Amino acid sequence: MKNGLRLSPWQTEILAQPTIGELDPEILRYRFVTLHGILCFSPTIKALTVVAICNDTPGNGQFPLLMTILEETAHQAGLPMVVGSIWNTGLWRHLIEKRGYRPSKEPGCEDALIKLPGLTV
Repeated sequence: MKNGLRLSPWQTEILAQPTIGELDPEILRYRFVTLHGILCFSPTIKALTVVAICNDTPGNGQFPLLMTILEETAHQAGLPMVVGSIWNTGLWRHLIEKRGYRPSKEPGCEDALIKLPGLTV
């Protein structure tokens, strides 16, 4: 269990990177094949949030696999999966049309997308 999330061995490998700084253990760096970025899990917010994703080799098929792993992690924990501020309109459409995300209705978070646990496309 890391930060309240129950993880399988492959999930632990992805999330096993050290936290960023000592001040906030809820922020995790991750690396998965050619992808890396920042996740946030906060028991007070009660969501698994993707803060940043960077793919060193776009188009290699690793992004959908990472999203599936993160969505399953959130689902197993009974948490919504949130993808923060998305500037790429193609990614925005893909997450809504192909992965079942919906725009957030939280004030100040309208540029984020959310997928509730158990929601499938």
